[in-house]
Amino acid sequence: MEMTLNNGFCELTADEVELIDGGGFWKAAGVFVGTVAVAWSPVVAFVCPPAAGGMALGGLGIIGKATGKY
Repeated sequence: MEMTLNNGFCELTADEVELIDGGGFWKAAGVFVGTVAVAWSPVVAFVCPPAAGGMALGGLGIIGKATGKY
């Protein structure tokens, strides 16, 4: 059980720290690919403007799926 300190923070035990989900390779890869898609969408807008919107929304969807924040 965590110990609550006077300043409002909690100190976790070693077992509790191990239970925290820090993500993994696939979550990190999903966020990376989604970020690259969103970042490159303005460049794609010069070549094919309709594809840029789809690329940006697709990238945001990948980020949302990877992090579990829909």
